[in-house]
Amino acid sequence: MTEPFALKPGDVVSYAVEDYVVESRIAYSSPRLSWTEWVLNAGETDNRLMLALIDSALYVGKPCFCEGRPGDQMIRVEGRLFALKRADRADASVEYDTGATRFDRAEFWHYLDDSGRLIAIRRGHLGEWALDLTPTDPALFEVYGA
Repeated sequence: MTEPFALKPGDVVSYAVEDYVVESRIAYSSPRLSWTEWVLNAGETDNRLMLALIDSALYVGKPCFCEGRPGDQMIRVEGRLFALKRADRADASVEYDTGATRFDRAEFWHYLDDSGRLIAIRRGHLGEWALDLTPTDPALFEVYGA
């Protein structure tokens, strides 16, 4: 995948020998943070992937449950500790795939463990989501289009 920004709902994406359909795309932007996320679905509700472009780094992962609250210095996910590395509160522009845009106040927290695994939490009008993310290479994705 040479251009991750080009993904849109209905596109078929191949990753790790599995085909996924892009369900949705949400883009947040502010002077301090750029965050675009796509929900990829392999046809089963428990087989969804999240693809996130945070600033200029691409990550892949799944929603997760965190022990602790956003803003705590440490949180725990699946028994592993993650330390707070970044917190931002900024006005965000949320872009929907219908072309509509909504302005919102969004909050973001990034937690890392010793291996570089990222837990990214975002809170805005869509609620609060915690994502267990691993850096990935865009070349691992092949896009077939709708």
